[in-house]
Amino acid sequence: MQAYQVGQTYDLADRTSSSPAKEYARIINYVSGVGSTPSKRAAASTFGGTDACKIPNNPSTDFILNPVTGTLNTSATKFDVFQTAATSAQLTYGTGSNRSVLSHSDGMWVEAVRSASSGTTAGFIDFHIRACWDAPGLDTPMNLGTIVRLYEPRS
Repeated sequence: MQAYQVGQTYDLADRTSSSPAKEYARIINYVSGVGSTPSKRAAASTFGGTDACKIPNNPSTDFILNPVTGTLNTSATKFDVFQTAATSAQLTYGTGSNRSVLSHSDGMWVEAVRSASSGTTAGFIDFHIRACWDAPGLDTPMNLGTIVRLYEPRS
């Protein structure tokens, strides 16, 4: 985010070149309509209890970042990127020469909730980071979540 410059444009359709600033711009673009007005104000999904391991299903807010390449992955870029965790929450990668390619996310995802626009004040995006997995011997799945708030740079 530190490298992101307001007003700078990026070719977001170009998937061959990337930079941290471009990926942040891609995230901003991905969640641009979510929460931009009070009527579009989104909320994070219910998390915890017996539904904790439900596969994310909001194609306008749910994503995962590939920590190897720093690139955005959504159900729009790869239809089966989100899967339930068989044993523990983890990211699964390809093999051989595709070791840096994110195959799918087992029980891990991020949900973005954007603040409503409010004139000249800086908005923010709350990133709800979620993980869940079935625990042996328990009726309720294990789950872990946190929220990171990033303020959008001012113009």
